[in-house]
Amino acid sequence: TREGEIRDIHVTAQLLEVHGRLIYHCIWRDITARKRAERLNRLQHDLAVALAATSDLDSGLRLCLAAAIDSARLDCGGFYLMDERTGGLALRVHQGLSADFVRCATHFPAESPQAKLVMAGASYFGPFGPSGDAAAEVGEGDGLRFLAMIPLRQGHRAIGCLNVASRTVNDLPPGLRSGLETIAAEAAHAVARLRAEAALRESLFLRREAERVGRIGAWMANPETDFLYWTEGVRELLGVPLEYEPGLEEGLAFFDAEFRPDIRDALWRAMRH
Repeated sequence: TREGEIRDIHVTAQLLEVHGRLIYHCIWRDITARKRAERLNRLQHDLAVALAATSDLDSGLRLCLAAAIDSARLDCGGFYLMDERTGGLALRVHQGLSADFVRCATHFPAESPQAKLVMAGASYFGPFGPSGDAAAEVGEGDGLRFLAMIPLRQGHRAIGCLNVASRTVNDLPPGLRSGLETIAAEAAHAVARLRAEAALRESLFLRREAERVGRIGAWMANPETDFLYWTEGVRELLGVPLEYEPGLEEGLAFFDAEFRPDIRDALWRAMRH
């Protein structure tokens, strides 16, 4: 189009004879919306599969960013995550941005217009116009014309935003805007999951270090089902392989025979209370 937008057209052509003359009868049908929906569905499916296979936060955000830029055929962008202590926004990953722009846009404080917009929870789709800061000036110098800024939310709480921009288009149709918001929502879910997994890994590491230094271990058991769970510390104390997983009766064999009935009684009392 004149605005630089690429549209998908389905053309049906038929050769007809009219009054002794051969003519082509053509029907042009705009199928852009359908093709965009199909393409967005494929991108979202591929993104979900790729996110499920990663355990690294930055890798997950890069996957989401690439999908967002590709889905709307934009040029560049980045993900900002909010600092819970200060309320500021920090650039976590980016794609297609100049080094000068990245230097100017690495961080936005809590009182900045960008952070306030994210906290308000409203998406912005519009010109990459002057906002009085160095990042806007550098962005305009880089030829950025259009900006989409979409908050990432967990419940009612803002945790960051997705920013994507274009050097060629001035606006996006509703279908592409909706697609970007869907990807931003998927990114927010990914951030929550990956942060939780990272916290769990850190917790497990600290527990293992405490067991190693203190030469202690922990275990859980259910006498009804013969279930027994040992931490790595227990296995190391008993000198058994880390992959060794005995049942309760087999595990009790590591205790002196005279104490085993008392341990069983204690387990049953714990089950009842």
